[in-house]
Amino acid sequence: MSRTGSSDDGEWLHINGKYWNQIDEILVYAFIYDGVPNWSETDGVVTIYVPNEPIVETRMTEGSNIKRMCCIARISNKDNAIKLERINRYFNGQRDMDLEFGWFFNWVHGTKD
Repeated sequence: MSRTGSSDDGEWLHINGKYWNQIDEILVYAFIYDGVPNWSETDGVVTIYVPNEPIVETRMTEGSNIKRMCCIARISNKDNAIKLERINRYFNGQRDMDLEFGWFFNWVHGTKD
């Protein structure tokens, strides 16, 4: 997965469903790092394809330019079936998003290097 945004083919995240029975949920999110000041300048589009579910598309320009993190969708395991839900909510950062969805991770500062 490219984290630079420079790929002509975009960035792809593939989830291997072999262990789906061990997964409760997955949040798909995007975060603005240093370099791009706001979402309206990203021209980004996130499209999620899940078998037997409608395609979910989020244009990153739809959101709040003052919040640097967007929770795009939640992929949930409901009785071993995949449920895809478009969220499209913006947060100040990982901790705020984490609290909203009740994961309570221990977040530490990092870089994309």
